[in-house]
Amino acid sequence: MGGVYTFYFKVEIFNWLIAPANGLLSPPLEGFGGKPVYGSVTGMMTATLAVVAKGALIAALPMIVYSILSLMKPWVPPRFWRFVTFLTIAVTLSYLAGIAFVYYVMLPVGLGFLLNFGAGIATPLIDIGEYLALLTALMSAMGMVFLIPTMMFLFSKLVRFPKYRHWKWGRWAVPFFAGFLGMILTPSTDTVNFLMVGLPVMGLYEIGLFSTWLVDPSEGNYLFLKTIGRKIRAVRNAVVWVIRRPIVAWRKVERVLVRHGIIGW
Repeated sequence: MGGVYTFYFKVEIFNWLIAPANGLLSPPLEGFGGKPVYGSVTGMMTATLAVVAKGALIAALPMIVYSILSLMKPWVPPRFWRFVTFLTIAVTLSYLAGIAFVYYVMLPVGLGFLLNFGAGIATPLIDIGEYLALLTALMSAMGMVFLIPTMMFLFSKLVRFPKYRHWKWGRWAVPFFAGFLGMILTPSTDTVNFLMVGLPVMGLYEIGLFSTWLVDPSEGNYLFLKTIGRKIRAVRNAVVWVIRRPIVAWRKVERVLVRHGIIGW
């Protein structure tokens, strides 16, 4: 059903897939209209079948996940079943967030930079098969990258190692790891595409570090949140005490003002 639906609406789906390029895949004039091209007789057919296969897989994926979870349920203790459900939802949302980041941020900015780099010198003619391959590779890779916080939480929650204090030392290595991913995941070595991968990796690591701290807050004081929490609780308790004992609070304030000579009675 997913394959049939994808094939029936292939024009709309292809237009949606090439939308992030903003009409830069070919010259806007001369009959191209900014759309990708194909250089072989079977080029468009191959691209269509690839999209149809992916549409069929996406349509079947919820049933596949449901079947796997149904098979697992008799073997999973009831107290862990809620955690398995939460983990499945977290993995799905994280992966979709990576795909959305590629579609709405990485491709428009990255392609806009690369395809305008040679403006006035050369004209791009991007093959639709190459474009779809790049799109699929980036979405798959960034979907896995966005699983970093979920995997860090999973290790700290189930395996109990590494813990927050161990992950904290990883901050020193994260910039190098982010740079490595930026070099292998981006289609070029320019700074714009490099930062669009490296910066999210470092941000995702911080989110994962916070999630590992939530597993066991006694392991450390993430960004001084414990200290800030104690100060907020102290202020809250003071406000509640003043509201409950306004006369006593005023007398204390009055004694302080008299001691400093602000009032004379």
